[in-house]
Amino acid sequence: MRFDPSGFRLYEEYYLYSEKAWEMAPSGVSYYNLLGAQHQNAPIIATASGFETTTPEEPWGQMSGSGKYEKVGFGYFSLLPDGQYNPDSYEFALHPDSSGKLIFNGILRENVFIEYEMGPSGQYIMDNVDYNPVRNEVEGGFVHFSQTTFPTNLFLDISQESVKADGYQSMGLTTTVYDADYDRVPEVDVIFEIQTLFPATSGPGVYSESGYLIPKNGSCYQVDASGYCIAVLEKTNQRGNAFASYKTFDAKSNKITIKAYVLEASGIYDEATFLQFYMSSGPFILDKSLLDTLDYLS
Repeated sequence: MRFDPSGFRLYEEYYLYSEKAWEMAPSGVSYYNLLGAQHQNAPIIATASGFETTTPEEPWGQMSGSGKYEKVGFGYFSLLPDGQYNPDSYEFALHPDSSGKLIFNGILRENVFIEYEMGPSGQYIMDNVDYNPVRNEVEGGFVHFSQTTFPTNLFLDISQESVKADGYQSMGLTTTVYDADYDRVPEVDVIFEIQTLFPATSGPGVYSESGYLIPKNGSCYQVDASGYCIAVLEKTNQRGNAFASYKTFDAKSNKITIKAYVLEASGIYDEATFLQFYMSSGPFILDKSLLDTLDYLS
């Protein structure tokens, strides 16, 4: 990187990149074919299930230590004194035809997660300055100068895929608002709104039979026929985020859809759907007893 004394007119920064992929070799196999062909010197990490440092959805294999399968040259597996492969050495090798075939030194006794570079490495040159801490680019080493404009995109995230309907559990809701340049837009009014509603049994209006919304920093924007909040008004912070939460009613299972949109532009919106469930149990009869549940409870 170099800077001209008069400003940032001369600026070049080089970045290397590669397309990372991961696959799982199941237990009970002695070899596995990767989707992408690999050369002998290709970086590959194989880690036993239970030793990956995050999750299978976003794996990051062990570089050393327990659970790490060592890569060896084809035909160079560790041997026992009788000349057989040592199944306790945890080794693998690439087939020499560069097909992407991994051969293990024995039958796998657990699932093995494999990380590798799917395609050839490349590079790009950055020749402008990117300085915007609000956009969180500092974590990527970028600096970003930009002027935030009117919002054009909104994304809604939920804290989990399902929630138990016990009257205590809640679901976190987070929106992020961007402009046309994908800069985060602060000080924007956002509405969170329950879409799973039903006509009121008597009189006008609708009601929510499953749960209600709770504002974080804003206020209730709309209530149902029973007085529960079904829409809240929040304002995005300096990072373009707005927050609210959804709380369940007891023993009410349903598929719930939440919509979030920009107040001044309702066409800029996103929706999220999750499952609300509850578990119930009934009386039972013991196999070898004349007593039932009610006898034990009395």
